[in-house]
Amino acid sequence: MQYMGGSFVELIKRSDDMKTLVLYASPHKDRNTGKLLDSFLKGYNKDVDIIDLYNLNIKPCVDCGYCKDNVGRCLIDDDMIDIYRKIENSDNIIIAAPMYFGMIPSVLKLVIDRSQMIWNKKNKFKIKSISKKKGVLLFTAGAEWNDMFFAMELICKYFFNTIGCEIVTRIYANNTDVIDVEHNYKLLEYAFREGKCFC
Repeated sequence: MQYMGGSFVELIKRSDDMKTLVLYASPHKDRNTGKLLDSFLKGYNKDVDIIDLYNLNIKPCVDCGYCKDNVGRCLIDDDMIDIYRKIENSDNIIIAAPMYFGMIPSVLKLVIDRSQMIWNKKNKFKIKSISKKKGVLLFTAGAEWNDMFFAMELICKYFFNTIGCEIVTRIYANNTDVIDVEHNYKLLEYAFREGKCFC
């Protein structure tokens, strides 16, 4: 397991073959998004690979067209190359992200934009190298309004569709400016139970 440090629980390894990848898209490990993920993983209690996107060097897609002509390859040589491999080899994908101006953080958008290479491999070259996956969305937001997570979920659906992932669990924590995740005990218990039931 790759352990980020901070507040995330160290998980007990079990003898199963499921590979679970966490795309962590918050600059803070010990605040709302981190606490929500921590509770879910305590319930899940299996080996995971956590990628802290804020600690990586991921450049933006420049629409160079290289992946349209070179199957499964991206011209940009950065940390996204390792993420491609981990996405392909994972059985489950967990996205944990706060809301920034009604949308996912830019570091997560970089990953999604760069997944054009995966889209071309799957749709243009007709190579189905990625197995079906299960997905989890863990979102947090300080404010509260109707359908506030719609845009975040929509773009993650596009991403998950590209990588062959079905959303099976959603946990959205809003109004954290009033009650933060750490003190929202019902939410933490719910996240723990959902993690325990996942897979």
